[in-house]
Amino acid sequence: MLVARAGGGGGGHRSTDSNATAQAKLPWRVARCTPRRPVPPPGLAAQQVGEKTDQVVAQVANLGKDLEGQAAVVDKLSKAVGALGTQMKSLEGRVSNVQKLNADVEALITLERENYLEVLSRQVALEEARQAEDAPPAQEPPPSIVVYPIISGNR
Repeated sequence: MLVARAGGGGGGHRSTDSNATAQAKLPWRVARCTPRRPVPPPGLAAQQVGEKTDQVVAQVANLGKDLEGQAAVVDKLSKAVGALGTQMKSLEGRVSNVQKLNADVEALITLERENYLEVLSRQVALEEARQAEDAPPAQEPPPSIVVYPIISGNR
């Protein structure tokens, strides 16, 4: 702390000496206020830093190996997923073809049923025509015979 004296009689030189003394005592005061920690020698510090660096390098190398292993697994999985995608597209195409085929088969079945019904109706018409031709013509009874109609029913 500087104290200025009134009158200025040579006090300026003396305050500079006290500043120099105060500055010289400053490191000692700072050292007294801060706790002392043992400082390792520079060679030991360098050795510790080197060991830690070697550990970090080893960890990074292990991570690199792990990543390479995972990359191989990911590559296999992506190929498998790609193959499954191709198989799915092929299967979808086949299903689409089967659906088209089913629609065609149903249309054919419908046509065949219609043709079969047509054939049956023609056969029935032919059979009826044949029966009509084969049946003897209805003869009228001679006038001397009396014919009564057949009446069915319960009385």
